[in-house]
Amino acid sequence: MINEYKIRSKKTYLAFACVFLLISILAFSCQRKEPIEYLELKHSWPTYRYDSERTACVVDEPKLPLEQKWKIEYDLSDDLTAPVISGRKIIITAPGKITCFDRSNGSKIWSHSVANGFISQPSVYKDMVIFLGASKSYKSTSRFEWMRKTAVYALNIDNGKLLFCCSLPRMTDPSVSGYCIMKDRLVMVDNNAYVTIIKLSTGKIERTFKPSSSSCSIWIPFAQDEKLFIATGNEKDSMVTRTICCIDINNYSVLWTREYEYGVLPACAYDGSLVVLPSFASGQIQSDVIDCLDVNSGERKWGYSSVGVIRGDVDQENAQNSMTDEKIKPPEEGPFEIDKMPKIPKPRVVGPPFRIFIRNVAYSMNHNSLFFGNSGKKAIEVHCLDGQSGQLKWKRTLDSKHGLLWEPIITGRFAWIVSTRGPLFCFDIESGRIVESLSPKDSYFFLNVISADGYLYTLTTEGQKGVILTCYQ
Repeated sequence: MINEYKIRSKKTYLAFACVFLLISILAFSCQRKEPIEYLELKHSWPTYRYDSERTACVVDEPKLPLEQKWKIEYDLSDDLTAPVISGRKIIITAPGKITCFDRSNGSKIWSHSVANGFISQPSVYKDMVIFLGASKSYKSTSRFEWMRKTAVYALNIDNGKLLFCCSLPRMTDPSVSGYCIMKDRLVMVDNNAYVTIIKLSTGKIERTFKPSSSSCSIWIPFAQDEKLFIATGNEKDSMVTRTICCIDINNYSVLWTREYEYGVLPACAYDGSLVVLPSFASGQIQSDVIDCLDVNSGERKWGYSSVGVIRGDVDQENAQNSMTDEKIKPPEEGPFEIDKMPKIPKPRVVGPPFRIFIRNVAYSMNHNSLFFGNSGKKAIEVHCLDGQSGQLKWKRTLDSKHGLLWEPIITGRFAWIVSTRGPLFCFDIESGRIVESLSPKDSYFFLNVISADGYLYTLTTEGQKGVILTCYQ
C-alpha cells in the first residue's frame, strides 16, 4: 500500500508539474505577442520633416544593427505619402484613403476613404489628423488636380471619424501648393500668392491675405515661433521662387524679404537661423550655395559652397559659384573677412538637370550639426556642417550608382540618408563613419525615413509588386 501510494503521489506530482509548465509556456507566448519595448510608444513624428521648423531630428536612437519587426505590403505605386507618427499610431495616405496602423505590430486600427481622389501628406495636431484634399463637391482625376478646389479635412485620431471639412475660398486657378501647422493654426499657401489661415480648434477660416511682397506663386511654408517663412515667385517666371519672405503670423505683416538671382527654397529653421537651398530654374540649378540667414533680419550669417564658407552679406557675384566637374579644394581655414574672400567664378547656368541636387537638410541641436546629401553628375556626397559657423565637419563621397540622396534625418548620434537606387546609409554624426547600410533585396527607398522611440520606419518598393511599409529597430 505504501509503495502504491508513493507511485500515485509521484504521478500526481508529475501531472501538476506538467500543467504548471504548460501554463508557463502559454503565459510566456502570450506575453511575446506584446513585446515589452512596445509598451512605451509615446513619442511622435507628427508632420513632414518632424516639426514646423523641419529639422528632421529626434533624440531616441535605433539599436544597431537594425532588425525588421514587421512590414505591410501595398498594391499601390509611388502615390503613397511619407507616414506620420503619434504615440502608438502610424498614419499614411494613399489615393482616396488614409489609414492608421498600430505601430507595435502593423495591424490596422482604422481607415477613412475620401471618394474624390488624391489627398496630401497628413499631419497630427493633438487628437486630430489633418490633411488636404479636394472639396466634397469635386472629384479629381489626377494626382495634382485636387489642388484646384481644396478642402481641409480633420479626423479623430482614435477612430478616423470626420471632425470637420473646411473648403477654401477659390481666388483663381490653380490653388494650394503647401501647408504647415503653427500652434492652433493651419497655414496654407497657393500659386496665386495667397496665404490662408484656418483655426484648428473651430475648423473655420481665420484669414486669407496676400503678402505685399508676393506677385505670383508661394511655395514651401514652414514656421519658427511666430514667424512664417515662404518662397515666392513672380509673374514672369511663376514656377521659380527667387524671394524668401518672413511674415509675422499675428499681424500678417512682412518682416523682411531677401531676393536671389537664382531659384531658392527655404529648408529648415533652428536657433535663430534659416537655411535656404538652391532650386530649379528653367529645368536647371544655377547655384550650389547653401545660405544661412538670420531669422530676424534676413541677413546672411554664412554661406557654404564648393569653395568653402562665405561670411556675411556679399555681392551676388560672390554669393554664387559656377559648378564644374573640376574639384575645387576648400580653404583649410575660415571663416573669411569680406575683403579677403577667395575668388569665386561668376555664376553661370549649369546642366543637365540633377547635376547638383540637394533635397532637404537635417539639424541636430545637441550636436550643432547640419546634415545633407548632394547628388552630383559623377558622384554623390554627404556633408556635415557646423550649424552656427557653416564650417565643414566632415564629407563623404559615395558612388553615383546609388542615384539621388533623399530626405536626411538624425536620430541621436546617427544621421540617416536615403539613396534612390541603393542602400539606406547611417553615419556617425560626429565622425562621418558609416555605421549601418541597409539594402532590402529587389527594393530601393524612395520616400523619406521617419523615426520615433528608437524605431525606424521606411517605405520601399519591391519591383512591380507595390510598396512596403517596414518597421525596424
